[in-house]
Amino acid sequence: MERHCENARKVAEYLDNEPKCKKVYFPGLRTHPNHDVAARQMKDFGGMISFELFAREDGPKLLDNLRVLPVAISLGDVETLLEQPATMTHKAYTKEALEEAGIPEGLVRMSVGLEDADDIIGDLRQAFEKV
Repeated sequence: MERHCENARKVAEYLDNEPKCKKVYFPGLRTHPNHDVAARQMKDFGGMISFELFAREDGPKLLDNLRVLPVAISLGDVETLLEQPATMTHKAYTKEALEEAGIPEGLVRMSVGLEDADDIIGDLRQAFEKV
C-alpha cells in the first residue's frame, strides 16, 4: 500500500502539471477540495486517481497510445490500470445521462500500481503527446 500511495502521489503531481489535463481528482493534492479532511482521516491517500481531459474524444487518443500501461474496466490490481467511463463502462449513456450521473465526458479513472513511478509517468507523457 505504501508503494501504491507513493506512486499515486507522484503520478497525480505529474498530471496536475500536464497541460492536456483539465482537472485531477486525488485527495493527496493540496488543491483537492477535501484534502484537509482526507489528511486528518487517512494515514495516506490511496492509489486511485481520476482526471479530466478536455474532450470525450481525447480519452481514446490517450488510452490507445499507451505502450506499457493496460486499459481495463476493472480497477484495483498491482499493475496500473486505466479506463474512460464515457467510452467504456458507461458508453451507452447519453451526454445528459453522464452529466446526471456526475461523470464528465473526458474523465479517465486510474488505479496506480506498483511499477516504477517514472515508468508510469513516462508512458503517460508519451501518450499525452498524441492527444
